[in-house]
Amino acid sequence: MTGMRCVLIAFFRILSWRIFWITMLGRSAPRAAAELAFTRTEIELLEHVVHDTPHNARDHRSCTTSSG
Repeated sequence: MTGMRCVLIAFFRILSWRIFWITMLGRSAPRAAAELAFTRTEIELLEHVVHDTPHNARDHRSCTTSSG
């Protein structure tokens, strides 16, 4: 059980670091290419899961949108 906990802690540490890094990247370079933060496979998966609507539609090459 302890081994599994160590694996989960390691996984969540990596995941949380990546979320933090993408957040900081989005703040410092809001028009940066998505390829800077995601692999081509990740971009394709995200495009498949998140469908553009008027609420979230944006240039799909950008990591974030500007908040106005």
